[in-house]
Order: sequence, then C-alpha cells, then structure tokens
Amino acid sequence: MIYFDYAATTPVDERVLERFVDICRRYPGNSNSSHALGIASKNLVSDAQNRIAAHFQLDSPDIIYTSGATEANNLGIIGYVTGTHYPGKHLITTGYEHSSVTACFAKLAQAGYQVDVVESDRYGRVDMNALAHLIRPDTLLVSIGIVNGEIGIIQDLPKIQEVLSRHPNTLFHSDVTQAVGKLRLDLSNVDLATFSGHKIYGLKGIGALIKKKNLVLKPLFVGGKSLSSSRPGTPPVPLIHSLADALDNVYDEYDKKQLKIRKLRQLLMQRLKEIPESLWNSNKYCVPEINNISFMGLNAKVLQETLSQQEIYVSTQTACGSDLDFSAQVFRLTNDEKRAYSSIRISLSSLNTPEEINRLAQAIQEAIR
Repeated sequence: MIYFDYAATTPVDERVLERFVDICRRYPGNSNSSHALGIASKNLVSDAQNRIAAHFQLDSPDIIYTSGATEANNLGIIGYVTGTHYPGKHLITTGYEHSSVTACFAKLAQAGYQVDVVESDRYGRVDMNALAHLIRPDTLLVSIGIVNGEIGIIQDLPKIQEVLSRHPNTLFHSDVTQAVGKLRLDLSNVDLATFSGHKIYGLKGIGALIKKKNLVLKPLFVGGKSLSSSRPGTPPVPLIHSLADALDNVYDEYDKKQLKIRKLRQLLMQRLKEIPESLWNSNKYCVPEINNISFMGLNAKVLQETLSQQEIYVSTQTACGSDLDFSAQVFRLTNDEKRAYSSIRISLSSLNTPEEINRLAQAIQEAIR
C-alpha cells in the first residue's frame, strides 16, 4: 500500500494508541466524580489541557473537547452567532473553507443572517483591502481557515489579525485543522479555533474548540455536567489525553520532518512536471504537504480509481467535500472547468519515501498512456 491521502486522515501513531489503551485500563473514573479515581482522571485532563495550550502559545484558554472538527466548527460558529447578545446579522467567510464551515454559514443565511464571501487574490489568499471594506459595525464573526485542505493555501494570519484588531466587536474564528502539525501556530489573538485529532496521527472521534474565556456559546446539545457548560456529556478522558499526545508527537522533531517533506515535494514536482498533461494548482503560498495537480484530458475520478487498483491512494477533493464531479475550489482558483474536472490531491507525510513518489509518478504515466 502506498498512501498519499494524509490530508483526509492519518494513521494512528503507535505511541498515541498504546498510551490511550493504558489510560483506558488505569483510569476508569469519571472526571466529574469527587472520589480519588475521578480526581485522578480530572488531573489527566488538566495535564492535557496545559500541553495543548502550550503548543498554541495560549495562557489558560477554555478548551471544549468535541467529536471532531465538524462538531467544533458547528459549536463555535453557530453557538457564538446564535448565543451572543451583541446586535448584528453580518458574517464573513472565504470560498476556500471546509464543508463543515460553509454548511454553518449556509444554515445561518437561511435563518436570516447576511453572509459575505471575501475576495481572494490569484493565489487564493484573502484580499486584505476587501476584508477591511467588508467589515461593518454589525459584523459578528469572520471565519478564515489558516490552511486550505484541498489546495494547501496558507492565509496570512498576522495581516488578518491586524485588520480585525481595528474591530474589537468582530470575532475571529479559524478552522486550523489542516494547519496543525504543518505550521507552528500562535493562536493568542484568535477568538475561536478548531481542529481534529485524526489529522495529526491521533485517534478519530476527538477534536477541540479553543475559545477565549469570556465568550459565551449557545450549546448544541443539552444534558448533564461536563468540563464546559457549552457541551454536556461525560468527558472522554483517554481521548482527550490522546489529543495532547498526538500534538506532542506531531511537533516532535518538527524541523526535521518539514525538511524531509519539502524534499519529497521537490521530487514530486520534478517527476510530475515530466508529464506534459500536468498543471500544478498548488502554488508558492501552499504548505508542501498538500499538492493539487490537474492532468488535463483525464477524468480525476477515473485516475483515482486506476491508482487505487494498484493500492496507491490519492484523492480528488476533500473527503468531506461535495458530490460534484469536479473540484469547486480548483475551479474558484483557476476559473478553468477542465482543470477542476482533472485535479487530484496528493498529500504527503514524513512517513512517505522517495521510492513511493517514483512509483506514483510511474503509475500516473502508465495511466495516461
């Protein structure tokens, strides 16, 4: 098996899995319980919370643990917009967000909120002048993901924060799911941030919403006591601890991993540019892990299936994307429908090897022939 779909999900790090099983066995107590086993479990949660906060340069944030980034985005966006007492009906997002973000704004638009999609430049990066002009006194929320999951576009976080600093009543939400582990992140000026464990070699079923302590969210669920009034339910202590472990591991030897991934990307570019039909959709403002390429004249889904039959795995869109036959995000970036129909995403990891890159290139060349 040759795996190039790490942006969709990652294999579980054995260290994370082993520690998860160990905690399941050794700490059976409910962290809401006041007995010794409950207190021991609560201490594990506190330890995880401190480690997560440290990775994002945060001082005692409010971290709400969710089933993943989709739930976290729903709670952060809809929970804030519908729960705030600040008057306003205006929201801003981009055209390069994950479907769990765009679906939230579609739902809010149906409820009577006005949603504007900010213009982007030719690289897919937010136009700062356009963003500044869009913000109004009644703008409640701006939602911009740091790294796009299909093309790999990196947004300019400091410049976005600079624009928003002039509007203290407008909150900033960012889905950082695809940025965690790929970039070092300072989230100290982000009001709401969301990410998921399964993108960073952690377990599926755990994610987090990090919020400023003074923010009030309208819960999506009702129920008993938990770690936060915004999300009821028994805290999944082993999963929470596994999220912190995954973060520790993904940033361990970070520079060494990044150097390897950049070398792999250089080889990938070199080999695929040998194919006359190839056009690179990812650009200089993209993370090296995510590479979107069109092979003109080929149907992307047919190419994906051809590779899959050889146990080589790539994707055509984000795994949570729409049912369209083409990539809406590639079409938005290139304004070329043929490129959008023929685009595939090759997402890399430090676990990949040059031999796998060469095998992929060979398989694509054979498929074209």
